[in-house]
Amino acid sequence: MLCGGSVQEAQDTAVISQMVTLRSRVPFLHFFDGFRTSHEVSKISLISDEDLRALIDEDSIAANRDRALTPDHPVIRGTAQNPDAFFQAREAGNPYYVELPRLLKEAMADFAAQTGRAYKPFDYEGDPEADRVIVIMGSGGEAVAETVGWLNANGQKTGVVKVRLYRPFSVEDFAAVLPKSVKSIAVLDRTKEPGALGEPLYLDVSAALRLADSAGWLKDTHAIRLIGGRYGLGSKEFTPAMIKAVFDELLKPSPKPVFTVSGGVNTVEDIIKAIMCGASVVQVVSSLLKYGPSHIGPLITGLSRWLEEHDYKSVEEMRGSMSHLHCPDPSVFERANYLRVLQLWKV
Repeated sequence: MLCGGSVQEAQDTAVISQMVTLRSRVPFLHFFDGFRTSHEVSKISLISDEDLRALIDEDSIAANRDRALTPDHPVIRGTAQNPDAFFQAREAGNPYYVELPRLLKEAMADFAAQTGRAYKPFDYEGDPEADRVIVIMGSGGEAVAETVGWLNANGQKTGVVKVRLYRPFSVEDFAAVLPKSVKSIAVLDRTKEPGALGEPLYLDVSAALRLADSAGWLKDTHAIRLIGGRYGLGSKEFTPAMIKAVFDELLKPSPKPVFTVSGGVNTVEDIIKAIMCGASVVQVVSSLLKYGPSHIGPLITGLSRWLEEHDYKSVEEMRGSMSHLHCPDPSVFERANYLRVLQLWKV
């Protein structure tokens, strides 16, 4: 199982998956965040037909076709087996999966040489001596990496491990990218398994730390604080403020072992911003669940006070005042946004 974390990666890891499945004879499931990634408008570097021909080995394709079932060369595969043979046959496939991480890294190296875009089974971004690390898979890793860059520029030591090869989970490669200085790890899953001790990636990382310690790839992993959380279900927003809150939680002597990362309207300022952007309705469910139904009173009072202080006669007068639709020259916003995209573009 190979994960793509962005529109560019969705294309690239699809090609890498095809390369490795032909070399390893192991079926691959290449995946990315549905809707969140598939509906994103983003510039990418397309892989040319010439690059594909260079990356996909013709002999591997021919060998794969030769193994196909055909009446011209009859063979028996996958028949029902009794207990005396099934277990042994199932275990006989282990060497293929043991070799897969090595074959994947070779394919990723070939891909990097051909395209200039490098990937690893686990990619680490951040301070090489980070004390706090988030482990995440999929598009959320892009937001965490941006936040890590800002936090480190402001004196913190944080990092993120982006999981690309999910199955088989290569403990050795995971241990190789994890900073030896790490003291606290938060694993973020974009799923929920009711009744489980934790979400899948959290349980994998928990086991990987112990196995890495036993193999000598890491030391004293029992001293690392490990917590797990959920985020982004149903493509719910996942913002830098939420990511910073996770890193802040890791600073505590006893962080929450299980948590959810979610946004919502919690303050009067949140309500004002939403209305000024043009919202006709502002949901405050998160705030009421957190503070209780009585919190609605202070929110209304605070909004009324703000309107009076800023000489607004009503909410309707204030609504949409920050929207580009009410700007004398809306194209100014469009040009500013275009310039921002150009400035963020990484060559």
